[in-house]
Amino acid sequence: MMSIMALAYASFALFVTHEFEEIIRCRPWIERHASDKRYARDYWIRNREYYPSTPALSACIAEEIVLYGVAMFCAGLLPFAPVVFAVTFANSLHLLGHLGFALRSRSWNPGSVTAAVTLPINIGVMVVTAHALDVVPSIIWTVVVTAVAGANLQQLHRYAGAVERIVRG
Repeated sequence: MMSIMALAYASFALFVTHEFEEIIRCRPWIERHASDKRYARDYWIRNREYYPSTPALSACIAEEIVLYGVAMFCAGLLPFAPVVFAVTFANSLHLLGHLGFALRSRSWNPGSVTAAVTLPINIGVMVVTAHALDVVPSIIWTVVVTAVAGANLQQLHRYAGAVERIVRG
């Protein structure tokens, strides 16, 4: 069986890969499809005014990468499988959101390609870590981590304009 540190590292690497797809594809994809009526229902197009420039988006995602990395490093070092499971679960919900947006708009959009590739691997990480879990602490960790990750993402969206102003100088 893989070590908790290896599973934590795998989950972190998948997260970073997905986030880089968002950084690289977000603004160019929105600009390329903003006036195309076929994409009018797409989440990225409908909410394009909320998405900052690539440098500002990169700064926001860097914060997420640091938090995710610290959580997974500590979870792997301890080793503490409930945190690896919980963080991977929270990320998997995020990936499901990307796939939902892609299905609704019937198109691949920023984040959906890596979501389709990394979600099955995330599920594998969760299945393996689930064997090392005590149910009650795992449920608590999963609820707490998912709530913190969701609140963090909400705050990043809320302060994206401020980050944009800082990045632009």
